[in-house]
Amino acid sequence: MVVEARPVEQLLTLAQFEQMSEYYDGPFELIDGSIVEIMSGDNHGRIARRLEHAIWEFDPKDQIGLTWRDTTIKVAGDDGNGRKPDIAYITANRVPPGSDTSLSVIPDLVVEVWSPSDVDGKAALKSTLLKMRYWPHNGVRITWCINPAAKEVEISYAGNETPAKVLGLNDDLDGEDVIPGFKMKVAALF
Repeated sequence: MVVEARPVEQLLTLAQFEQMSEYYDGPFELIDGSIVEIMSGDNHGRIARRLEHAIWEFDPKDQIGLTWRDTTIKVAGDDGNGRKPDIAYITANRVPPGSDTSLSVIPDLVVEVWSPSDVDGKAALKSTLLKMRYWPHNGVRITWCINPAAKEVEISYAGNETPAKVLGLNDDLDGEDVIPGFKMKVAALF
């Protein structure tokens, strides 16, 4: 019996991924050298929009900082990843000049909203947890992981991949020293 050899998937660098505009500009991100389609639904988008709008209302002239939605982030020394958080926020004194390629500044705040596909089986859940830990591991000062099913927000800090706290509906998201003075009821996200 002859067994056909299957081609091994070629892992890409972020530079190669950026040259593939059909992927780079679409709902895709590069994870460990592989192109992965980002799946998000209506509730996911509504939650991200509500939060981004609340931040904009708090700082409409972007004097404190600036938000990005679904923008590829380049982490120095990690050429196999080009991840797109739902929201990235960079303080005003760190906002880079505009570019046609990946954002090459580590955000001060990253927001990830869990999608139903993020918890669809053990493999998806493991991948989601790795994605959520990626940001604090790579120096993002504050990471807010919003879980719509549980109606909770996990807060993690740079250098500590384990959530420092979990907020419920009666708690407030706090911009801390990244967006000083910003507060939003967790319940308002849902």
